[in-house]
Amino acid sequence: MSLALAAALFAIPLLVSPIARVAFVVVGGMAVLNVSEALSVPKIAYLVGCILVVGVAWVRLPVLREGAAYARLRPVLRMSFVLASFVVIEAAVAIGAGALASQALREASSYLLFACAPLVALDAYSSSRPHVLAVTFVCITVLGTLSYAIQWVTVRGFADISLTRLSLAGALPAALLSFLSAGFMFGRRRVLWALGAGAVLALLFVTGNRASLTALLGPLAIVLLSGHGRWKRVATFALIVPLVVISAFISLRYVATVFDIDTYAIATRYESLLDPRGLRRDYSVQIRLSQTRAAATVFRDNLVMGAGPGYRFTWINPFTGLAESYTTIDSPMQFPAKFGLVGVVTMLGLLGAYAAMFARMNRTPGLYLAATIGFAVTQIVDALIQHPPIDDKGFTIAFIMLLALSLPTREPRSAEVPAEEISG
Repeated sequence: MSLALAAALFAIPLLVSPIARVAFVVVGGMAVLNVSEALSVPKIAYLVGCILVVGVAWVRLPVLREGAAYARLRPVLRMSFVLASFVVIEAAVAIGAGALASQALREASSYLLFACAPLVALDAYSSSRPHVLAVTFVCITVLGTLSYAIQWVTVRGFADISLTRLSLAGALPAALLSFLSAGFMFGRRRVLWALGAGAVLALLFVTGNRASLTALLGPLAIVLLSGHGRWKRVATFALIVPLVVISAFISLRYVATVFDIDTYAIATRYESLLDPRGLRRDYSVQIRLSQTRAAATVFRDNLVMGAGPGYRFTWINPFTGLAESYTTIDSPMQFPAKFGLVGVVTMLGLLGAYAAMFARMNRTPGLYLAATIGFAVTQIVDALIQHPPIDDKGFTIAFIMLLALSLPTREPRSAEVPAEEISG
């Protein structure tokens, strides 16, 4: 009875408040998803809560249809439903074929959360509290960026830090950098935005992760956005970039001094980008190539439907000659291998729906929309050089908040969307 009462009290805010629902998805994910890979009780509770959040948002769809945001999101919602249905079928088939249920469900949950992102964002948008969501976004992404830096500085042995990880990390630094970049191009107090962007760049640099440089594409994408004011953004970017670079240099010196970080070892990793011969001999590059070859073989053997979530890739470590096996690998072939051509076509359909929606909204770009588009560009490029960002729940958490913030204002649909789009 005590457990039932606690569950009921816990569920009440999720039933009555959109902002509580999105806060549960975001803050709850940051709190429990980084603990371990095991299916623990907190993770099960979080999964049940997410199902409740999505269920409530689904029930509220008749109310949510009245705004301009739904008219924009409608094609995305349809393709998201198709992706979610496909992932559920794939997970059921994989488990039936002998895959471990815990691993299949763990992988499928990432894709299901991404498929539910537009529905959760639409629900959060209806809360009429964008300032709360914006503050939450900043807090979550700052925490994720610090966690990302601490994790990789420790893993690579650049410094001896007792902490190994604070929370989810992954794509959150790119989300924060895109947000700050949009701020110094669209917002006020541009100097403060630029100083923050420089600090984030410094934290990205100390990790030694060359793939993290894709985050730099976010600001460039924001500068090149179509719509009104492109040349003004170019001029603003040219004026602000020196300040960002100075801030990054000062922040890097400060961080390196406080944590006694070996900056020479970090610089050596980035030097390989200027020497293609050294990059071809690089340990992480060779590992990714070996993993990609293994995934390509799996894709050819399971061309139509893929091997399914939970499948373990087996590949040969080129440096030890030993076989290794993991469910996730750093390869863009991971998604095609697990979901086949049907999955690839479905995902491309969803991404195309997002692209069409952002293209229509981009006629009058603003801070949040620019940040969302910049972040999306970084993750698309990132997917071409390592595993899909959708596997990272931190990516979906950031995307939900940015998407909710960038949706059209609450105006009558006739004022926001042409009549032919509404009738269609």
